[in-house]
Amino acid sequence: MTRKILLFLCGILPVSLFALISGYEAPELQLKFLQNGPVSIGDGIYSSRNPYKKLRVVTIFGTMFPNTDEVLRFLNELQKKYEDQDLKIVAFSPEPENTIQEFLKNLTGVDKLAVAQDPNGVTAKMYLSDQTLSPRSFIINADKMIIWDGSPDDLGNALESMYNGTFNELNYRMESRLQDDLDTAVSSGNPAAIMNISDQILRRNPNNTLALRGYLYASGMLQSTEETFAYFEALRNLHPDTANIYLTMLDLCAGSAELVNHAAPLAMEFAARFPDRVEDVNRVAWGLLTSFPMQAAALQAAGALVQILDNSSGNTPEMLTTRALYYSRIGNLAKAVELQSLAVSQEGNAKQKEYFMGFLQFYQAAMLAATGNTL
Repeated sequence: MTRKILLFLCGILPVSLFALISGYEAPELQLKFLQNGPVSIGDGIYSSRNPYKKLRVVTIFGTMFPNTDEVLRFLNELQKKYEDQDLKIVAFSPEPENTIQEFLKNLTGVDKLAVAQDPNGVTAKMYLSDQTLSPRSFIINADKMIIWDGSPDDLGNALESMYNGTFNELNYRMESRLQDDLDTAVSSGNPAAIMNISDQILRRNPNNTLALRGYLYASGMLQSTEETFAYFEALRNLHPDTANIYLTMLDLCAGSAELVNHAAPLAMEFAARFPDRVEDVNRVAWGLLTSFPMQAAALQAAGALVQILDNSSGNTPEMLTTRALYYSRIGNLAKAVELQSLAVSQEGNAKQKEYFMGFLQFYQAAMLAATGNTL
């Protein structure tokens, strides 16, 4: 996990135009595969009786973007989950091969994922425009048609709807076109247009990450904090089981001094509604601890979230680091040192390990000052 005060809602708003949307034919992949390849698109026989057999997912990424490690691990989990559906997921970057290889060398949990390098950015340019590269996913059927495009954050929901029979391709094409309009509005820097188009998308799909980010981004341009909070609160009341709305509202609270008192109640409700979403629980706990370090209510809410992590499989290095930070805040430095030591020992990425080591050294220094030993 990239350690930031913001965002609770993972990722950033992509400021770019996209060349291909749902309903377009997908270009061939002209890639150099680095692991689990090669993979081609359209190599199945399309069947109207089973239109989602042998789907291909193409995700363009960059190692420099926030949370790329999380995105690739998430794609890997989807690959494992739907392997029996003949799903193949390809993640590729136009960066130099040695940059990608170095990134992969320090990354665990992507053993099933096909990863490739895009020589000269040829394939990325066919899928995207010449504007700034952003993480983007496309789902392609066996007939080489793009049937879904959007943020990698929303890919899991899209695949689930396809495999459980609730996905409507024709309805989604309208959402895809609105996303294209949103990209244009973002590039033009028109906040009123961004909010209007984001609202149109969210009326169709309140879980759409691009629209949620878009509305939040435009509200920052207009400095319409309270009005935006009221908008998201109304949206949450209509869709109380949509986790991304809560995460967006927490982002808004973290960036607005006048809304800080709303953060802890939102986080407590999130914990009550979504205890099984441990990665998001961890993100919210970390955000509370770092965005509101002097607020007692935020510390109490963080404690409830950390309790969920303590009782779950919350033993990734990122989750261990969040738990350690909480215990250090309540004065249990021995527990903080214990958890942070585990985080350092389990982390395979050299830069991230160095980052986690900084926390450990801080807790050890605090222990030495308080008790005369560092365990």
